[in-house]
Amino acid sequence: MFTNNSDKQVKNKLVILYILNRFDKKITNRDFTEFFLENELFNYFELQLTFDEMLENNLLNAFQTGNETYYKITNSGIKTLSLFNDKISKRIRNKLDKLLDFKISSIKKTSESNASYKKIGDTDYEVNIIIKEFERTLLKLDINVVSEEQAKIVCENFKNNTSLIYSKTINLLLGE
Repeated sequence: MFTNNSDKQVKNKLVILYILNRFDKKITNRDFTEFFLENELFNYFELQLTFDEMLENNLLNAFQTGNETYYKITNSGIKTLSLFNDKISKRIRNKLDKLLDFKISSIKKTSESNASYKKIGDTDYEVNIIIKEFERTLLKLDINVVSEEQAKIVCENFKNNTSLIYSKTINLLLGE
């Protein structure tokens, strides 16, 4: 698993496992990559190469849902982390914990709304939109569109205008 890896590569993999283990759910590739780049933990190419190696070694899983890729630590990754956790210094763990506390709360706020799509026929796509507040579903909407391009546009517009879409939908439904 860590054969033919430099000490730095091993530590990088352990840092990724440590971070994934802190999340109580899967995390998007975008959020994960942003976290690493914003905090200058790895460069983009180093991170993607490390992801690929870790996927190959079954330390993490990748899931595709519509237009998003999600990562989650595997049981093998958890076991590996517990065996080699001492390779991450206390100072680095403390730094990561502080950064993660902020990122996790930020992700939880943004994860209250989501838009994704899936192919449902030869050319049709279903866009799934959901808005949640405190674990309660406020709005859930499934829309059929005729192309992947339209599905991507709906998802992007929803992400950029969530509160406006919600308020206008509610006002229209209430006749206001």
